Amino acid sequence: MQDRPAKPKQRMERKQIFITAEQNRRLKMLAAQSGRAEPELVREGLDLALEGASVTDENWRERLSEVLASLDGTSFDAAIVKRMRRNKAEQAAKWRKRLERTRKALSGE
Repeated sequence: MQDRPAKPKQRMERKQIFITAEQNRRLKMLAAQSGRAEPELVREGLDLALEGASVTDENWRERLSEVLASLDGTSFDAAIVKRMRRNKAEQAAKWRKRLERTRKALSGE
């Protein structure tokens, strides 16, 4: 009897899948050889497959740029630059206020 795995950090969802007899045989053999639970190996394999799927999708930036451009007429890069400039200006204004409060406190005003 296999030990129960440690409680996962994330909530698990139940999925029922069909595998071939050969896949089942190899999974059991790998689990026995590695000392790991079969579900853990299946999750690891699924993670690898999902990672590979996202890497092959190379046009994500172009499509995102098109979506953003359709919303407000701005390209992705221009939208990022605009946001960074706005954030920089907001941060500068906050620091100026802090500096002024500090000057007043130090001068006793």
